[in-house]
Amino acid sequence: MGAGQELTPDTVLADMGLDSLGAVALIFDLEDELGVTLPDSAFSAGTFDTVATLWAAVDGESERQPSAS
Repeated sequence: MGAGQELTPDTVLADMGLDSLGAVALIFDLEDELGVTLPDSAFSAGTFDTVATLWAAVDGESERQPSAS
């Protein structure tokens, strides 16, 4: 992101430069940081449309997985 660019739920990830390789790297980073494992079905174009669609996929999966305590 450039200086002065605001990340909002409606931000289109492709407009921010996210391509397919970046999407895979982003998913791995999110899984590592948030302690969730996303199913293969999460690796679809719709998941990476906007910040909101990506967050919905991650949040939905984190609610389905048991907490690692």
